[in-house]
Amino acid sequence: MKSDITQQTQHILNLIAKRNLNDDEKKQLIDETVENFNLYINPGFLQYRKSFSPDYVAGKFIMWGKKQAIHFVFGLVEWADSGSTFTCVKGIEYIDCLGGYGIYNVGHRHPKVLKAVNDQLNRQAL
Repeated sequence: MKSDITQQTQHILNLIAKRNLNDDEKKQLIDETVENFNLYINPGFLQYRKSFSPDYVAGKFIMWGKKQAIHFVFGLVEWADSGSTFTCVKGIEYIDCLGGYGIYNVGHRHPKVLKAVNDQLNRQAL
């Protein structure tokens, strides 16, 4: 079991270290993230969310409503961020309207915050 945990941890660290992912890695990351969120974070939440569908991975669209509007359904995985936006694993940029309970009130990756974090890590990595 310890070996499995170590391998899984190393797998995740390797993904984090990459600047770009290939299509197979993107799909695997999305699948694993959705599965782990559903199993360990908030079971049932993804089914509750009307905007979520595993079809996102395949890029499918569905039709809905009286006007038969096209509605894109998705479960995106954040990959990078800057300022007031984040980019999902598929490279699509979104305005971040959630924020994270005030932690991003200065924007993602604010230079002063990054400097303070790096200064602390260089002094004592807590």
